[in-house]
Amino acid sequence: MPDGTLSKCTVKLYEDINRVGKLNDDGTLTIDENKLLWWARGIINNDLKAAACPAFSKEGYEAIRWLI
Repeated sequence: MPDGTLSKCTVKLYEDINRVGKLNDDGTLTIDENKLLWWARGIINNDLKAAACPAFSKEGYEAIRWLI
């Protein structure tokens, strides 16, 4: 995003879950690991439906809650 926000998906462009991090002024990244895990849950759990389109998977955050 123009303000340095790191977004994961254009479908959920303005939703909070989409904001997974920030590009800082010094060039470093700050990543919200919980949100990134939400997007990666299909890969982590070997769930092809969630991996195909995490934005519309019905499992949501609870699928990876045990990792946190």
